[in-house]
Amino acid sequence: MDNSPTALKSQFMLDPEITFLNHGSYGACPKPVFEAYQQYQKELEVHPIQFMQEKVYELLTVPGSPWRLYQLR
Repeated sequence: MDNSPTALKSQFMLDPEITFLNHGSYGACPKPVFEAYQQYQKELEVHPIQFMQEKVYELLTVPGSPWRLYQLR
């Protein structure tokens, strides 16, 4: 993984004309995280009851998944 400032900056949707000194407190997340979040949001919008009654629990049982890691906190 390229950890250069240019490579890392390209992973965010932040305005390139502004230099953000600290965006870790709130707001921006990396594009892949945002895209995954959007996919889950779409699933929730299409099948809200199924998602909340079944899918969430399936996601919480997948070892190593972000959902499972969140549950273990």
